[in-house]
Amino acid sequence: MTKTYRDLLAEARAEISEVTTAEAEQAAAEGATVLDVREASEWEQGHVAGARHLSKSYVEQDIESVVPDRTTPVVVYCAGGI
Repeated sequence: MTKTYRDLLAEARAEISEVTTAEAEQAAAEGATVLDVREASEWEQGHVAGARHLSKSYVEQDIESVVPDRTTPVVVYCAGGI
């Protein structure tokens, strides 16, 4: 049976932790990469200090060049919260 969008989202949420702003700041202070996946125009309007930009359209394609060490924790944020 083909998985639906809801199925895939539920699977992702089961594996990916949501964090508070304070937890994200702590993770960044401990070496996590902060990744802004909004569109370029949103990034240019402002972003979290120290964040890296990688539009959500290119995450799968370019994540290894932005975060080459797979053991590095990553905090991802966007405009929509999904």
